[in-house]
Amino acid sequence: MAQPKVVIFVRPDCPACREAMAFFAEHHVPYDDRDVEFDPAALREMLQHDARETPTIVIDGEVIEGFDRHRLETILEDYGIP
Repeated sequence: MAQPKVVIFVRPDCPACREAMAFFAEHHVPYDDRDVEFDPAALREMLQHDARETPTIVIDGEVIEGFDRHRLETILEDYGIP
């Protein structure tokens, strides 16, 4: 199965954002991180997903606000990623 397209909206001072990026790195899933504090376009994009907190993780269009390890593991399992 193909790798999911992952975008993580982050802020530099966000510990949960660092956890989310580490989670995807541990699972060898590439992601695109977008800094909403310094990139106005990234902030607008995050807000278009009706998201208001970081990290906001978008996996193939599915939006997850906050770092929910269990939910992310379940989603990755659907892609055949252990």
